[in-house]
Amino acid sequence: MKSIAAQILLLLSLLGSSSPFYVPHLSGVGCSGRGHGSKDVHSSFATSLSVLSDSIEVPTSLRELDLKEKAKIFGRLADKYILLDESGGDCCYSGCKDCEYRDPDGSYRMAEMLAARPKWIVPYSRRSFGSASGLKDHSSRWLSTLFSETPSHTKSTFISAFVELEYQQPLGGPYLSVPEGTDISATSVESFADLIFQGKESMSVKQCERIIQGWKGGEGLVWNDWIKLIE
Repeated sequence: MKSIAAQILLLLSLLGSSSPFYVPHLSGVGCSGRGHGSKDVHSSFATSLSVLSDSIEVPTSLRELDLKEKAKIFGRLADKYILLDESGGDCCYSGCKDCEYRDPDGSYRMAEMLAARPKWIVPYSRRSFGSASGLKDHSSRWLSTLFSETPSHTKSTFISAFVELEYQQPLGGPYLSVPEGTDISATSVESFADLIFQGKESMSVKQCERIIQGWKGGEGLVWNDWIKLIE
C-alpha cells in the first residue's frame, strides 16, 4: 500500500498544474491572508447565525407598537458608519480568480460604508482591522455607550441605560424631530429589552452582539430590515 501511495504522489508531482487534483496556492496571487481554511470557518459561522435568527422571538408588544415608536428605537440604535469587510483587510480587490472573499456572482461587498445620517444597526460592539498605517476601527454607537461602565446588564439596568441613549434622526422611517424622537414610551423600551434578553436574566455585550448578528446573518440592518424583523 505504501508503495502504491508513493507512486501516486510521484505521478501527481510530475503532472503539476495539469493534474485534475492540483489546487493552486492563493498566496502571492493578489490576496494575502488566511487561505481556504478561514472560508470554512466563515461558512460555519454564517450557518450558526441563520439558525439563531430562526429562533428569535419578537415580543407581541414590540410588533404592536406605533410606527413612530419603532422609529424612536431605531434612531437610538443606528450608526452612520459600518465596517463590512469579512476579509479583515486581507482582500486586495483585484479580481483574483479563486478569491474566497468574492460573492458567487463575482462581485465584492464594500469594505466600509458611510451615510449622511444614521442608517445601520451594526452587528458588533467594536470591529477593527488593517495595519498601523491603515487601521480601520469602529465602535457601535449604542452598544459601546450601553456597556461603557459595566460588562453586563440586568433587564432593569438595561432599560435605564437605554432610555438615556441619544436619539438621532435616521435614514428611513417616519420623520421625527429630535425632541419627538427623544420622548420614547416605557412600553417601547421594555419591549425592545425583551427582544434583546429573550428571557435571560442578564446580558453581556458579547451576548448582545450574538443576538444582533442573528437578526440578519451578521450583517447590518437598515430601516426596512428592522421593520421586517419586528413585524
